[in-house]
Amino acid sequence: MADYGLKITAAGKDITSTEPTDYIFNSAYGSVKVVTESVNKTYETLTVNASSSATATITHGLSFVPLAMLFTELRPGSGKWYGGGLPWPDPTDIAAGCVTPDATLDSLTYVDSTNLKITYVNGTGSQKIVKYYYFIFADNGS
Repeated sequence: MADYGLKITAAGKDITSTEPTDYIFNSAYGSVKVVTESVNKTYETLTVNASSSATATITHGLSFVPLAMLFTELRPGSGKWYGGGLPWPDPTDIAAGCVTPDATLDSLTYVDSTNLKITYVNGTGSQKIVKYYYFIFADNGS
C-alpha cells in the first residue's frame, strides 16, 4: 500500500521520519475535529435580565468530555470577543455596563459528558443580550 497523505514536519525534522513527535501534522494520525458549533455557523444570543444570570445549555450528544472553545461578546455591539469560559473584560467594557462572570456562582462555564453549560451574570440595572459562539471538538477514534 502506498504511503500518501499530508505531512508537516517540525523545523529541522525530515519528512521521512517515522517518529510521530517529529510532525506538526500528519494525516496518518487521528486529530480532533469540530463535531458541533453554533447553529447556522453564526453567533447565538442569550438574554440576561437586569441584576440576574442566565444559562445556555448545549447538548453535544457525546458520551465523554470533549474539548470546547467559547467566544463571547460581553457588551453588545462592542466588537470585542473574549475567548474562554471565564473572560475578564476590558475595564472600559465594564464601565460601559457589560455582562461579566461572577466567581460566587458555582461552575459558570463547563463541559461534561452530556452538555456545554455557559452562564453569564448581569450586574447592571438593564437587560443585556449576550452574543456567544462555541465549538465542540472530538476525535472520531479512527
